[in-house]
Amino acid sequence: MNVKLENSHTVLVSYTAEKFHELVLCLKKALQKRKIRIRDNPPHFVDVLSLATERDKNIVNVSLRSEAFLEKDVSLWLKALQAPVEEVSKSGEVEVTCILPSDTILKSFKGPKYGVKGLRDLAGTQISLRPHLSLSPLMRVKRDLENTLEIIYDLMICGFDYYIDPIPGLNLKKMEAIINILKDVGKTVGRYCIYFVNLAEEEDLFESLDRAIESGVNGLILPFSNPNIISISEDPTINLPILLKYEPIYPNFLLSSHSTMLLAFLAGGDLLYHPNYSISSMREVCSNNELKDPLNFTSINRNNFPMPVLSIFSFTPFDAREIASLHCDITLNFVYDLHSQYEVLRNLTHLIASQRLSLLGDGEVYR
Repeated sequence: MNVKLENSHTVLVSYTAEKFHELVLCLKKALQKRKIRIRDNPPHFVDVLSLATERDKNIVNVSLRSEAFLEKDVSLWLKALQAPVEEVSKSGEVEVTCILPSDTILKSFKGPKYGVKGLRDLAGTQISLRPHLSLSPLMRVKRDLENTLEIIYDLMICGFDYYIDPIPGLNLKKMEAIINILKDVGKTVGRYCIYFVNLAEEEDLFESLDRAIESGVNGLILPFSNPNIISISEDPTINLPILLKYEPIYPNFLLSSHSTMLLAFLAGGDLLYHPNYSISSMREVCSNNELKDPLNFTSINRNNFPMPVLSIFSFTPFDAREIASLHCDITLNFVYDLHSQYEVLRNLTHLIASQRLSLLGDGEVYR
C-alpha cells in the first residue's frame, strides 16, 4: 500500500469492486470533493486525502481522515468507510480488503479482555494449541432440549470448550439447564466451559446483559455493528468473553476477513465469526498469515487478537483429517443436529482432544 498516514485521525483503506472502473472514478470524485458528510451523523465528516491504484490487483488504496475513527462506536467506523464508495455500491459489490489505522488510533482502544491468549488460558490449551471446539445444536422443537441435554453433557466431557447458542434471546429455562451441565463438566474434568448467549435481538441490551450475567452465563454474542460493543468490552465490571458476529449491514458493502478482524480487535471482541471462513481456507486463517505483514504495529500484542470462529455444517473424512491435525488459534463451531451426528462429533472430538491422529483412517470418524 503506497499511500501515507497523514496524522493521528487517518486510516489507509484498500477497496475493490465488481465494477472496478466505476470504483476508481467514484473515489477520484471523492478526492476532488475531499470532505464527505457521514449520513445520519451531521457532526462527522470523512476527508479523502489521497489515492493510489493497483490495477493489476483491482485495488484502490485510499487515505481517509475522520474524527469518527476515534469514536468508541464501530457503527460509525463502518459509516466512515462506506461513505466514499456509497455511490458505486448502489450498482455492484464493493469490498474493503485491508484497513491500516494510525498507531495513535490503535493505542486509543483497549482491545479484547481475553483474545487468543486469554481464551487458551481459560480452556487450558496453552500447550497443545489444538483448535477450540464449540457446539451449536439445531433444536427445532421444545422437547429437543430435554432429549439433547445428555448428548451435550457427553460431548462437553469429551473435549468441547464452548456452547454457542444459535438462537437469539434469553430462554431462562434452557440457559439454566445448559449452565448446570457446564458446571457439572467443570467438576468432573476440571475444565472451564463457556456458554455464549446471543443478545443480538434484545431491545434493552444492558438489561438483558444483567439478566444473563445473573443467570450464570459466562459469554456473550453480539452483532458486529452494535454501537455498544466497545462500552461493554471496556467496562471493567463485565469480564465475559465476547463473540462478535459479522454480517454485512449495508447493501453491496462488504468487509474482508482481514478488515473485520482488525475492527473486531479495536472493538474488544474475543472471538469473531465471519461468513467467509471455510474449511478450505482454515489453515491460512489459523496461521494469521493475512494479518502478519500489514499489521506491523508495535502497539498490537498479536496474542490478544480475536480468535476466528468457523461454523461447520458438514465435513468429509478428508476434512476430518485436516481438522484433527490442526494446531492453531481457531474455534470450530459445529452447527449440527446432535441426535443424528452424535457419533461423528464424539469421535472427532476425541481425536482432536487427544491428538491421536494415527487412529484416523479413511471414514473412521463416521463409525
